[in-house]
Amino acid sequence: MAFVKKRAGIYVSILFAAFILLVLAVLTFHAGIRHATLSIIQGLYETQRQYSMRRFLAEPDFGVIVKRLESQLDIVQALGSGKSQLSLEFIETMAKVMVNARSRQDYRHLKPLLERLAVLEPRAYLPQLWLAKALLETGESGAADQIERAIALMPADDRAHRLALQLAVRQDDEPRIGRICARWAKAQQGGITIPDHFGLFDGQSLRRLAIQVIGSDGNMMISANAGLELGTRRRYEFRFDGEFAVDEFTLWLAVFPGTRLRLRNIEFLDRKAWHAVGLEHVIMLPSHGYFDRENAIVLDHRGNQNVTFVLKGPRTGSSPKRNGIVGIALDATFDKLSLTRASGCK
Repeated sequence: MAFVKKRAGIYVSILFAAFILLVLAVLTFHAGIRHATLSIIQGLYETQRQYSMRRFLAEPDFGVIVKRLESQLDIVQALGSGKSQLSLEFIETMAKVMVNARSRQDYRHLKPLLERLAVLEPRAYLPQLWLAKALLETGESGAADQIERAIALMPADDRAHRLALQLAVRQDDEPRIGRICARWAKAQQGGITIPDHFGLFDGQSLRRLAIQVIGSDGNMMISANAGLELGTRRRYEFRFDGEFAVDEFTLWLAVFPGTRLRLRNIEFLDRKAWHAVGLEHVIMLPSHGYFDRENAIVLDHRGNQNVTFVLKGPRTGSSPKRNGIVGIALDATFDKLSLTRASGCK
């Protein structure tokens, strides 16, 4: 009996050793599997770090927090592939920390870490933005250049422009305030990326628009238009491959907060011609945003959003549905609201 147990133990040891060797061989010779495995380990580690970080953020001591983040960043780099791309979990952790930074002393603690991040991620907007904020709050001479670096990466985003305005106002530089506001009004390069969300426009340019309808066969149909232009009244056409009957449709867009949509007319295209629909026969329902006194929609969301258009019948009880439609056109103006009421920005 003892001999049998001993032999069974030997077999188990051999099988275990063979399994370990197999795992090591797979990780050694299959780069894709190795990278996926390390990514999982890295993600689990950083998720645990995020939960533990919450305890330190209850009453933030940024001296302690930065030391923990430096240690975490060392491990992220060690587990990474060497590419200039930090893990999503670490960026999310940093975002939580930055939201809690308040005083100049907080930013002094954070600045060395943020400088390291900016070097590791030279083409990532948030690390460059965070460093710009730290330099501005600590009064560093390189703040202006760092702000411009962030703006260059994401011109359409408002946050770096706000830092530029803050610096210009502090310096009482009225001409520069005017230049910043003029540039902001026309800036439309850049796109929004939403972590762990695979939406219609995730990471795409804000110039993209799309209209979603339900086709005659019951399937969803989408038509895109990549020509959104700020500050100019334009007719945006959306043509579809098949016919559909419409009593409502949805406009999808990914503009930044503070964008205003002024709609002047809607047209439907059938097989013969375009036909205008009076706005008095349309109810607009934005997923985010509000209507101003001129009936324009002020969009206030940083991410994918939509406006649903519901048709009303010309009289009570009548059907608003339009049949045999193959295209929709919107006569609209998109523009940006001002970031300040300072002279030169009104």
